[in-house]
Amino acid sequence: MGRIINLVAYGMGAKSLSLEALEAIQEAELLLGAPRLLNSLESQGKELRAEYLPERVVAAIAESPAEKIAILLSGDLGFYSAAEKIKRAVVDSSLDYSELNFIPGISSLVYFFAQLKRPWQNAALFSLHGREANLVEAVRRNRESFFLTGQNVSELLKRLVEAGFGDLTVSIGQNLGTAEEKIIQTKVKEAAEISEFPTLSVVLIDNPEADDSVPTGLPDTEFERTKVPMTKSEVRAVVLSKLAVKPDYQVADIGCGSGSVTVELALACHRGRVYALDKEPAALELTALNCRKQQLGNVQIMAGNAADLVPDLPPLDAAFIGGSGGEMRAIIEALLKQNPRLRIVLTAITLESLDEAKRIFSEKDLAYEIVQIAVTRTRKVASYNMLFAENPIFILTAEAKRDAE
Repeated sequence: MGRIINLVAYGMGAKSLSLEALEAIQEAELLLGAPRLLNSLESQGKELRAEYLPERVVAAIAESPAEKIAILLSGDLGFYSAAEKIKRAVVDSSLDYSELNFIPGISSLVYFFAQLKRPWQNAALFSLHGREANLVEAVRRNRESFFLTGQNVSELLKRLVEAGFGDLTVSIGQNLGTAEEKIIQTKVKEAAEISEFPTLSVVLIDNPEADDSVPTGLPDTEFERTKVPMTKSEVRAVVLSKLAVKPDYQVADIGCGSGSVTVELALACHRGRVYALDKEPAALELTALNCRKQQLGNVQIMAGNAADLVPDLPPLDAAFIGGSGGEMRAIIEALLKQNPRLRIVLTAITLESLDEAKRIFSEKDLAYEIVQIAVTRTRKVASYNMLFAENPIFILTAEAKRDAE
Protein backbone atom coordinates (compact mmCIF):
# COMPACT_ATOMS: atom_id res chain seq x y z
CA MET A 1 0.00 0.00 0.00
CA GLY A 2 1.39 3.38 -1.04
CA ARG A 3 1.44 6.69 0.71
CA ILE A 4 -1.63 8.72 1.54
CA ILE A 5 -1.27 12.36 0.49
CA ASN A 6 -3.89 14.81 1.76
CA LEU A 7 -4.21 18.37 0.51
CA VAL A 8 -5.76 20.02 3.55
CA ALA A 9 -7.46 23.41 3.47
CA TYR A 10 -6.47 25.21 6.66
CA GLY A 11 -9.40 27.59 6.36
CA MET A 12 -9.01 30.84 8.25
CA GLY A 13 -6.92 29.26 10.99
CA ALA A 14 -6.99 26.45 13.52
CA LYS A 15 -10.39 27.50 14.89
CA SER A 16 -12.04 27.03 11.51
CA LEU A 17 -10.64 23.56 10.74
CA SER A 18 -13.17 20.89 9.88
CA LEU A 19 -13.08 17.62 11.82
CA GLU A 20 -11.88 15.85 8.68
CA ALA A 21 -9.03 18.34 8.26
CA LEU A 22 -8.09 18.10 11.94
CA GLU A 23 -7.99 14.31 11.73
CA ALA A 24 -5.77 14.41 8.61
CA ILE A 25 -3.36 16.77 10.36
CA GLN A 26 -3.26 14.68 13.54
CA GLU A 27 -2.58 11.46 11.66
CA ALA A 28 0.05 12.93 9.34
CA GLU A 29 3.68 12.00 9.87
CA LEU A 30 4.87 14.76 7.51
CA LEU A 31 3.32 18.24 7.42
CA LEU A 32 4.10 20.62 4.57
CA GLY A 33 2.98 24.21 4.06
CA ALA A 34 3.80 27.89 4.32
CA PRO A 35 5.71 28.89 7.48
CA ARG A 36 2.79 30.93 8.88
CA LEU A 37 0.59 27.82 8.77
CA LEU A 38 3.14 25.45 10.28
CA ASN A 39 3.99 27.96 13.03
CA SER A 40 0.47 27.64 14.39
CA LEU A 41 0.93 23.89 14.99
CA GLU A 42 2.72 21.85 17.60
CA SER A 43 5.01 19.29 16.01
CA GLN A 44 4.06 16.45 18.41
CA GLY A 45 6.85 14.36 16.95
CA LYS A 46 5.82 15.04 13.33
CA GLU A 47 8.18 16.13 10.59
CA LEU A 48 7.41 19.75 9.66
CA ARG A 49 8.80 21.23 6.45
CA ALA A 50 8.11 24.77 5.24
CA GLU A 51 7.57 23.93 1.58
CA TYR A 52 4.66 25.15 -0.55
CA LEU A 53 5.98 25.45 -4.11
CA PRO A 54 4.77 22.41 -6.13
CA GLU A 55 8.20 21.12 -7.16
CA ARG A 56 9.58 21.57 -3.63
CA VAL A 57 6.56 19.81 -2.12
CA VAL A 58 7.12 16.79 -4.37
CA ALA A 59 10.84 16.75 -3.53
CA ALA A 60 10.12 16.92 0.22
CA ILE A 61 7.72 13.98 0.00
CA ALA A 62 10.23 11.98 -2.00
CA GLU A 63 12.93 12.62 0.60
CA SER A 64 10.73 11.59 3.54
CA PRO A 65 9.91 8.04 4.73
CA ALA A 66 6.48 9.25 5.93
CA GLU A 67 3.48 7.20 4.80
CA LYS A 68 0.84 9.81 5.71
CA ILE A 69 1.40 13.32 4.42
CA ALA A 70 -0.67 16.47 4.90
CA ILE A 71 -0.04 19.52 2.70
CA LEU A 72 -1.56 22.60 4.36
CA LEU A 73 -3.06 25.33 2.20
CA SER A 74 -4.76 28.49 3.43
CA GLY A 75 -8.43 29.15 2.77
CA ASP A 76 -10.28 26.59 0.64
CA LEU A 77 -8.72 24.35 -2.00
CA GLY A 78 -11.13 25.47 -4.71
CA PHE A 79 -10.88 29.24 -4.29
CA TYR A 80 -7.74 30.65 -5.95
CA SER A 81 -5.63 28.01 -4.24
CA ALA A 82 -2.30 26.41 -5.12
CA ALA A 83 -3.98 23.02 -4.71
CA GLU A 84 -4.44 22.39 -8.44
CA LYS A 85 -0.78 23.06 -9.25
CA ILE A 86 0.39 20.84 -6.39
CA LYS A 87 -1.98 18.08 -7.51
CA ARG A 88 -0.59 18.23 -11.06
CA ALA A 89 2.97 18.15 -9.74
CA VAL A 90 2.22 15.06 -7.62
CA VAL A 91 0.37 13.27 -10.45
CA ASP A 92 3.16 14.02 -12.94
CA SER A 93 5.89 12.88 -10.54
CA SER A 94 7.25 9.41 -9.88
CA LEU A 95 5.97 9.41 -6.29
CA ASP A 96 4.51 6.13 -5.07
CA TYR A 97 1.13 6.84 -3.46
CA SER A 98 -2.23 5.13 -3.16
CA GLU A 99 -4.43 8.12 -2.33
CA LEU A 100 -4.44 11.81 -3.20
CA ASN A 101 -7.26 13.49 -1.29
CA PHE A 102 -8.71 17.01 -1.22
CA ILE A 103 -10.05 18.09 2.18
CA PRO A 104 -12.01 21.37 1.88
CA GLY A 105 -12.00 24.30 4.27
CA ILE A 106 -13.44 27.77 4.86
CA SER A 107 -12.29 30.39 2.36
CA SER A 108 -11.70 34.07 3.14
CA LEU A 109 -14.78 34.77 1.01
CA VAL A 110 -17.10 32.66 3.18
CA TYR A 111 -15.53 33.89 6.41
CA PHE A 112 -15.62 37.57 5.41
CA PHE A 113 -19.26 37.57 4.38
CA ALA A 114 -20.15 35.75 7.60
CA GLN A 115 -18.43 38.50 9.57
CA LEU A 116 -20.43 41.07 7.56
CA LYS A 117 -23.58 39.02 8.30
CA ARG A 118 -24.69 38.92 4.68
CA PRO A 119 -24.99 36.26 1.93
CA TRP A 120 -22.37 35.95 -0.79
CA GLN A 121 -24.20 34.06 -3.52
CA ASN A 122 -24.67 37.18 -5.66
CA ALA A 123 -21.10 38.44 -5.43
CA ALA A 124 -18.77 38.45 -8.45
CA LEU A 125 -15.44 36.94 -7.40
CA PHE A 126 -12.00 38.11 -8.53
CA SER A 127 -8.37 37.69 -7.57
CA LEU A 128 -5.75 40.39 -7.98
CA HIS A 129 -3.16 38.25 -6.22
CA GLY A 130 -0.46 37.63 -8.82
CA ARG A 131 -2.88 37.93 -11.73
CA GLU A 132 -4.50 40.54 -13.95
CA ALA A 133 -8.10 41.64 -13.48
CA ASN A 134 -9.93 44.76 -14.61
CA LEU A 135 -10.89 46.20 -11.23
CA VAL A 136 -12.81 49.19 -12.60
CA GLU A 137 -14.76 47.16 -15.14
CA ALA A 138 -15.65 44.54 -12.54
CA VAL A 139 -17.08 47.20 -10.23
CA ARG A 140 -18.93 48.92 -13.07
CA ARG A 141 -20.66 45.70 -14.11
CA ASN A 142 -21.46 44.08 -10.74
CA ARG A 143 -23.52 45.09 -7.72
CA GLU A 144 -21.15 43.20 -5.41
CA SER A 145 -17.48 42.68 -6.34
CA PHE A 146 -15.21 40.67 -4.04
CA PHE A 147 -11.43 40.82 -4.51
CA LEU A 148 -8.48 38.94 -3.11
CA THR A 149 -5.79 41.60 -3.25
CA GLY A 150 -2.25 40.58 -2.36
CA GLN A 151 -1.06 44.10 -3.08
CA ASN A 152 -1.51 47.68 -1.95
CA VAL A 153 -5.23 48.14 -1.47
CA SER A 154 -5.08 51.93 -1.45
CA GLU A 155 -3.57 51.94 -4.96
CA LEU A 156 -6.41 49.75 -6.21
CA LEU A 157 -8.98 52.03 -4.63
CA LYS A 158 -7.38 55.11 -6.18
CA ARG A 159 -8.05 53.57 -9.58
CA LEU A 160 -11.74 53.40 -8.66
CA VAL A 161 -11.72 57.02 -7.51
CA GLU A 162 -10.17 58.11 -10.82
CA ALA A 163 -12.95 56.25 -12.67
CA GLY A 164 -15.65 58.07 -10.69
CA PHE A 165 -16.49 55.38 -8.13
CA GLY A 166 -15.22 57.24 -5.08
CA ASP A 167 -18.62 57.45 -3.38
CA LEU A 168 -19.29 53.70 -3.44
CA THR A 169 -19.14 51.71 -0.20
CA VAL A 170 -16.14 49.49 0.39
CA SER A 171 -15.69 46.80 3.04
CA ILE A 172 -12.10 45.72 3.73
CA GLY A 173 -11.08 42.67 5.73
CA GLN A 174 -7.53 42.67 7.09
CA ASN A 175 -5.63 39.69 8.49
CA LEU A 176 -8.81 37.60 8.68
CA GLY A 177 -8.77 34.72 11.12
CA THR A 178 -5.81 36.09 13.07
CA ALA A 179 -5.46 38.07 16.31
CA GLU A 180 -4.87 41.19 14.15
CA GLU A 181 -8.18 40.81 12.29
CA LYS A 182 -9.83 44.11 11.40
CA ILE A 183 -12.82 44.97 9.20
CA ILE A 184 -13.59 48.50 8.06
CA GLN A 185 -16.49 49.90 6.03
CA THR A 186 -16.33 53.34 4.48
CA LYS A 187 -16.44 55.16 1.14
CA VAL A 188 -13.93 54.18 -1.54
CA LYS A 189 -12.43 57.69 -1.66
CA GLU A 190 -11.84 57.69 2.09
CA ALA A 191 -10.25 54.23 2.16
CA ALA A 192 -7.99 55.25 -0.75
CA GLU A 193 -6.36 57.83 1.52
CA ILE A 194 -5.18 55.16 3.96
CA SER A 195 -1.48 54.72 3.25
CA GLU A 196 -1.08 50.99 3.76
CA PHE A 197 -3.10 47.81 4.20
CA PRO A 198 -1.82 44.34 5.11
CA THR A 199 -1.01 42.06 2.18
CA LEU A 200 -3.62 39.61 3.46
CA SER A 201 -6.59 41.87 2.73
CA VAL A 202 -9.88 41.24 0.96
CA VAL A 203 -12.13 43.91 -0.53
CA LEU A 204 -15.85 44.09 -1.23
CA ILE A 205 -17.26 46.94 -3.35
CA ASP A 206 -21.01 47.60 -3.42
CA ASN A 207 -22.35 49.31 -6.54
CA PRO A 208 -26.17 49.56 -6.40
CA GLU A 209 -26.25 51.13 -9.89
CA ALA A 210 -24.10 48.52 -11.62
CA ASP A 211 -24.65 48.16 -15.36
CA ASP A 212 -23.47 45.05 -17.22
CA SER A 213 -25.03 45.95 -20.57
CA VAL A 214 -22.97 46.29 -23.76
CA PRO A 215 -24.59 49.17 -25.66
CA THR A 216 -23.87 49.79 -29.32
CA GLY A 217 -24.31 53.13 -31.07
CA LEU A 218 -24.48 55.28 -27.94
CA PRO A 219 -26.18 58.64 -28.54
CA ASP A 220 -23.72 61.33 -29.57
CA THR A 221 -24.92 63.38 -26.61
CA GLU A 222 -23.26 60.84 -24.27
CA PHE A 223 -19.86 62.20 -25.27
CA GLU A 224 -18.03 65.41 -24.51
CA ARG A 225 -17.50 67.29 -27.76
CA THR A 226 -14.94 69.75 -29.12
CA LYS A 227 -13.69 70.45 -32.64
CA VAL A 228 -11.97 67.05 -32.59
CA PRO A 229 -13.71 64.76 -35.14
CA MET A 230 -16.13 62.17 -33.77
CA THR A 231 -17.47 58.99 -35.37
CA LYS A 232 -21.25 59.39 -35.22
CA SER A 233 -23.63 57.00 -33.50
CA GLU A 234 -24.97 55.14 -36.56
CA VAL A 235 -21.50 54.69 -38.05
CA ARG A 236 -20.18 53.48 -34.70
CA ALA A 237 -22.89 50.83 -34.56
CA VAL A 238 -21.89 49.44 -37.96
CA VAL A 239 -18.17 49.65 -37.17
CA LEU A 240 -18.66 47.63 -33.96
CA SER A 241 -20.71 45.03 -35.83
CA LYS A 242 -17.96 44.67 -38.45
CA LEU A 243 -15.21 44.40 -35.83
CA ALA A 244 -17.21 41.61 -34.13
CA VAL A 245 -15.13 41.86 -30.97
CA LYS A 246 -15.38 39.42 -28.07
CA PRO A 247 -15.21 40.27 -24.34
CA ASP A 248 -11.55 39.26 -23.97
CA TYR A 249 -10.24 40.88 -27.17
CA GLN A 250 -7.22 43.19 -27.38
CA VAL A 251 -8.17 45.98 -29.81
CA ALA A 252 -6.54 49.14 -31.16
CA ASP A 253 -8.46 52.32 -32.01
CA ILE A 254 -6.11 54.17 -34.35
CA GLY A 255 -6.81 57.86 -34.76
CA CYS A 256 -9.10 57.75 -31.74
CA GLY A 257 -10.25 61.38 -32.07
CA SER A 258 -12.95 62.07 -29.49
CA GLY A 259 -12.78 58.50 -28.17
CA SER A 260 -16.35 57.55 -29.06
CA VAL A 261 -15.26 54.28 -30.73
CA THR A 262 -12.74 53.68 -27.96
CA VAL A 263 -15.54 53.88 -25.39
CA GLU A 264 -17.80 51.43 -27.22
CA LEU A 265 -14.93 49.02 -27.82
CA ALA A 266 -14.01 49.16 -24.12
CA LEU A 267 -17.62 48.38 -23.15
CA ALA A 268 -17.66 45.42 -25.53
CA CYS A 269 -14.16 44.12 -24.61
CA HIS A 270 -14.83 44.30 -20.89
CA ARG A 271 -12.41 41.44 -20.11
CA GLY A 272 -9.84 42.66 -22.63
CA ARG A 273 -8.14 45.95 -23.36
CA VAL A 274 -8.40 48.83 -25.83
CA TYR A 275 -5.41 50.85 -27.00
CA ALA A 276 -6.39 54.36 -28.13
CA LEU A 277 -3.74 55.87 -30.41
CA ASP A 278 -3.52 59.41 -31.76
CA LYS A 279 -0.91 62.05 -32.60
CA GLU A 280 -3.00 65.02 -31.47
CA PRO A 281 -2.86 66.00 -27.78
CA ALA A 282 -6.38 67.47 -27.96
CA ALA A 283 -7.74 64.13 -29.18
CA LEU A 284 -5.97 62.19 -26.46
CA GLU A 285 -7.26 64.54 -23.76
CA LEU A 286 -10.82 64.27 -25.07
CA THR A 287 -10.61 60.48 -25.30
CA ALA A 288 -9.40 60.35 -21.68
CA LEU A 289 -12.26 62.62 -20.61
CA ASN A 290 -14.89 60.46 -22.33
CA CYS A 291 -13.40 57.28 -20.86
CA ARG A 292 -13.63 58.77 -17.37
CA LYS A 293 -17.20 59.89 -18.05
CA GLN A 294 -18.17 56.31 -18.95
CA GLN A 295 -16.20 54.93 -15.95
CA LEU A 296 -13.89 52.70 -17.97
CA GLY A 297 -10.75 51.06 -16.67
CA ASN A 298 -9.57 48.94 -19.60
CA VAL A 299 -8.29 51.67 -21.95
CA GLN A 300 -4.65 52.60 -22.50
CA ILE A 301 -4.20 55.95 -24.26
CA MET A 302 -1.01 56.32 -26.29
CA ALA A 303 0.47 59.35 -28.06
CA GLY A 304 2.46 59.13 -31.27
CA ASN A 305 2.51 57.69 -34.77
CA ALA A 306 0.44 54.51 -34.89
CA ALA A 307 2.90 52.71 -37.17
CA ASP A 308 5.60 53.21 -34.52
CA LEU A 309 3.38 52.29 -31.57
CA VAL A 310 1.70 49.15 -32.94
CA PRO A 311 4.81 46.88 -32.83
CA ASP A 312 5.08 47.38 -29.06
CA LEU A 313 1.45 46.49 -28.33
CA PRO A 314 0.39 43.05 -27.08
CA PRO A 315 -0.96 40.76 -29.83
CA LEU A 316 -4.10 42.39 -31.21
CA ASP A 317 -7.31 40.64 -32.21
CA ALA A 318 -8.79 43.56 -34.14
CA ALA A 319 -8.08 47.15 -35.09
CA PHE A 320 -10.16 50.15 -36.13
CA ILE A 321 -8.55 52.84 -38.25
CA GLY A 322 -10.62 55.99 -37.96
CA GLY A 323 -7.80 58.26 -39.07
CA SER A 324 -4.39 57.44 -40.52
CA GLY A 325 -2.81 60.89 -40.84
CA GLY A 326 -1.53 60.04 -44.32
CA GLU A 327 0.21 56.86 -43.09
CA MET A 328 -2.40 54.27 -44.02
CA ARG A 329 0.03 51.85 -45.66
CA ALA A 330 2.57 51.97 -42.81
CA ILE A 331 -0.18 51.42 -40.23
CA ILE A 332 -1.76 48.48 -42.05
CA GLU A 333 1.63 46.86 -42.62
CA ALA A 334 2.52 47.26 -38.94
CA LEU A 335 -0.80 45.68 -37.92
CA LEU A 336 -0.43 42.72 -40.28
CA LYS A 337 3.17 42.15 -39.24
CA GLN A 338 2.00 41.87 -35.65
CA ASN A 339 -0.89 39.53 -36.48
CA PRO A 340 -1.45 38.42 -40.10
CA ARG A 341 -4.95 37.18 -39.21
CA LEU A 342 -6.02 40.45 -37.62
CA ARG A 343 -9.41 41.88 -38.53
CA ILE A 344 -9.16 45.50 -39.68
CA VAL A 345 -12.05 47.92 -40.03
CA LEU A 346 -11.35 51.27 -41.66
CA THR A 347 -13.52 54.29 -42.39
CA ALA A 348 -12.96 56.61 -45.36
CA ILE A 349 -14.75 59.82 -46.23
CA THR A 350 -12.87 60.58 -49.48
CA LEU A 351 -12.66 58.60 -52.69
CA GLU A 352 -8.87 58.86 -52.54
CA SER A 353 -8.76 57.19 -49.11
CA LEU A 354 -11.18 54.53 -50.32
CA ASP A 355 -9.02 53.82 -53.36
CA GLU A 356 -5.82 53.65 -51.29
CA ALA A 357 -7.36 51.22 -48.81
CA LYS A 358 -8.64 48.97 -51.59
CA ARG A 359 -5.24 48.94 -53.25
CA ILE A 360 -3.39 48.07 -50.02
CA PHE A 361 -5.84 45.30 -49.08
CA SER A 362 -5.55 43.82 -52.55
CA GLU A 363 -1.75 43.91 -52.47
CA LYS A 364 -1.78 42.17 -49.08
CA ASP A 365 -4.10 39.50 -50.50
CA LEU A 366 -6.77 40.21 -47.88
CA ALA A 367 -10.45 39.46 -48.25
CA TYR A 368 -12.36 42.71 -47.89
CA GLU A 369 -15.82 44.19 -48.20
CA ILE A 370 -17.01 47.76 -48.53
CA VAL A 371 -20.17 49.28 -47.06
CA GLN A 372 -21.26 52.85 -47.73
CA ILE A 373 -23.44 54.59 -45.16
CA ALA A 374 -25.44 57.73 -45.71
CA VAL A 375 -27.24 58.94 -42.58
CA THR A 376 -29.97 61.55 -42.67
CA ARG A 377 -31.37 63.05 -39.49
CA THR A 378 -34.37 65.21 -38.82
CA ARG A 379 -34.04 68.64 -37.26
CA LYS A 380 -36.78 70.95 -36.07
CA VAL A 381 -36.99 74.15 -38.13
CA ALA A 382 -39.84 76.36 -36.93
CA SER A 383 -42.89 74.09 -37.04
CA TYR A 384 -41.33 71.70 -39.56
CA ASN A 385 -39.15 68.58 -39.34
CA MET A 386 -36.42 69.05 -41.92
CA LEU A 387 -34.01 66.39 -43.19
CA PHE A 388 -30.27 67.06 -42.91
CA ALA A 389 -27.78 64.61 -44.40
CA GLU A 390 -24.46 63.66 -42.81
CA ASN A 391 -21.43 63.07 -45.03
CA PRO A 392 -21.52 59.59 -46.58
CA ILE A 393 -18.87 57.25 -45.17
CA PHE A 394 -17.23 54.13 -46.57
CA ILE A 395 -16.57 51.29 -44.10
CA LEU A 396 -14.02 48.70 -45.20
CA THR A 397 -13.55 45.39 -43.40
CA ALA A 398 -10.48 43.28 -44.19
CA GLU A 399 -8.90 40.09 -42.90
CA ALA A 400 -6.90 37.11 -44.12
CA LYS A 401 -8.64 34.88 -46.61
CA ARG A 402 -10.14 31.76 -45.06
CA ASP A 403 -8.09 29.40 -47.20
CA ALA A 404 -4.83 31.25 -46.57
CA GLU A 405 -2.01 29.40 -44.84
